[in-house]
Amino acid sequence: MRFRDHVALTLPALVLRLVLAAVFLWAGIGKFASTALVTGDDAARLKNLGVLVTTPPPADSTITPPALTNLPDPSDEAEEPAPSVEPVDVPVDDEPILETPEDQQRLQQIIDDANQRIKEANKKLPDSEELEELTTPILNPSTPPPTAEPDAEQQALLGSSTVSFITVQQATPSATASDFPHQVSVRRFHTVTLLLDKCTNPGLTAESQPIDPILPSWMSGTTARYLAMLLAVVEILAGTLLLIGFMTRLSALGTLGVMLMALWTTQFGPAAMQSGDAFLGFIPNHGDIWDISTYSTMLLQLSLAAMSIAVFFLGSGPIGMDRMIFGASKRDKYLHGDPKAGKAPIERDAFDRSPNPTP
Repeated sequence: MRFRDHVALTLPALVLRLVLAAVFLWAGIGKFASTALVTGDDAARLKNLGVLVTTPPPADSTITPPALTNLPDPSDEAEEPAPSVEPVDVPVDDEPILETPEDQQRLQQIIDDANQRIKEANKKLPDSEELEELTTPILNPSTPPPTAEPDAEQQALLGSSTVSFITVQQATPSATASDFPHQVSVRRFHTVTLLLDKCTNPGLTAESQPIDPILPSWMSGTTARYLAMLLAVVEILAGTLLLIGFMTRLSALGTLGVMLMALWTTQFGPAAMQSGDAFLGFIPNHGDIWDISTYSTMLLQLSLAAMSIAVFFLGSGPIGMDRMIFGASKRDKYLHGDPKAGKAPIERDAFDRSPNPTP
């Protein structure tokens, strides 16, 4: 068997696995190890979803107070005696205030009325024993205050009804874009949380018209947070398994699912259901279709999805844990011969792909 045949049978699956592993390990670990900056409406969305939004201190947060100069030294000031206050002679009017008998009679009547009101108020005051009973709950806080039984009139008004106390809990106000005028940092996987929430709750257009969601409503809210974390875990797990070539086909299905979701939420879904202006009905229109730089993200996602499909059909290849643990498939005609040939099978190694002799 020629050397290039050995290389052709060994390298394709290995190279595809290594590239997929590098990309998804990089992306998955970065979602947990790094942070992203959000502001305005994006930060408010994450805050309302329960995401802990941490605010980095501004660069000019340290304020140096101005130097206090040209201030007088207290020790240099001479102690001055306090100014003395001289008495002032106030002239006293020797004339009486009440000049007529009618004024004196009216003043006496006011004094008598005041004395009468004081006597009536003193009669309404409790005696010493009643005052002690009233002040006992105050002087002894541990003693419960006496409960008064309702009288007959109150019982008639209440009847057999029961009074229930309802505790009203005030709802936490929702955060708005004005609450986040500066950039705040969040874990990078929360950018996926934000993307999922926007896909399920896209909001309104400039003309206050509702925008069609491209994902079902059950993927919003708290579910979006868990899905974002799950996606990062799938990327790390699938990348590790692809790197060692273990459970290769299952790992390739995981990466394919991630790429299909990315294509739908960032490229095809908005173009097909929200923009109203797309090439072939699903390709985003970025102005110049021949400007490949504007479609680099979509092309990368398509390439990774195609590589995942290829690895799913190729498997781990000769260099991988799957081949070492499980061996080659018994249905491989090149390794175990064709059972329909009618001859004894010719045993070959994994690299030999020369055709079997026909009967």
